[in-house]
Amino acid sequence: MNNKNSKEKKINIAIIDSGVDAYHPKLFHHINKSKAVSFVENTSPLIDNLGHGTEIAGIITKVASNISLTPYKIVECGKADSLNVIKAIIRAVKNKEDIINLSLGTLKSFNNEEDVKIIKMYQKAIDFAVSNNVIIVSSLGNNNLNLDYQLQNNKLVHLPSYFDKVISVGSVNKNNKLSSFTNYYEFRNFLVAQGGDYLIDNNGEILQNELIPTTFPTYLDSPLVTSKGLSMTTGCSISASIVSGTIANILNKYDIYNNKKLSVNEIKIELSKYTNIKHETFNNHKINYSILSLNNVTN
Repeated sequence: MNNKNSKEKKINIAIIDSGVDAYHPKLFHHINKSKAVSFVENTSPLIDNLGHGTEIAGIITKVASNISLTPYKIVECGKADSLNVIKAIIRAVKNKEDIINLSLGTLKSFNNEEDVKIIKMYQKAIDFAVSNNVIIVSSLGNNNLNLDYQLQNNKLVHLPSYFDKVISVGSVNKNNKLSSFTNYYEFRNFLVAQGGDYLIDNNGEILQNELIPTTFPTYLDSPLVTSKGLSMTTGCSISASIVSGTIANILNKYDIYNNKKLSVNEIKIELSKYTNIKHETFNNHKINYSILSLNNVTN
């Protein structure tokens, strides 16, 4: 493969979420409509009635170049069904996606028989992805939980970020401190990227400068923005999508110059080159994490 053909190849990213506004003026040229699929009956993956998937798509396109985004809709309103998420992972692998972005998560308990079944099904789907060299990026979750404590004392895990073969991402605010909402690990280093924060001023108003600008469905009203098609938001969902975009840039670089597709472990090594180790006291715990440098996440 020569360099010219390599540059024409796009990195394929699956957005397993609430769908995407596929005709948004900032997104439509990135959306692969032919592969898009909904696992929610009588809904379209090209319509996003929650806005979350469109926000994620907007962040990825700000970070990454030379990408194709495919929406896999797993929620229309309320909470997503874990079985739909698992089905979407399997479909995305079969569709030969390079990256799966899961800006979502659920808490499951090893003490609950039904939860254990879901955990095992997730594990099989993730193993299937990894065996096909598909990178999975997941939000670490916005519950402000010490996940080491929850596993040791309550047998509770956050899926799919729990699995070692998933690249899970926590959040830092714009001062590069852990966001107030982020889940975290007390006894091991973990990856974080900017996800903003929800902070309130003395007048009870949300501090806009801690929120992250992104796209929003043009047919919905954004809670904090009057302009159609735009949103201000925060969360580990945003952090995960920044990392997905960064990985897309890494994959693109290696495909162009080395004609090589990287494994999950190789991607983790590459990501570490763009991170700095930080130490912070958070919720009275001494926490270590690797923060993705903002200078390395744009296209």
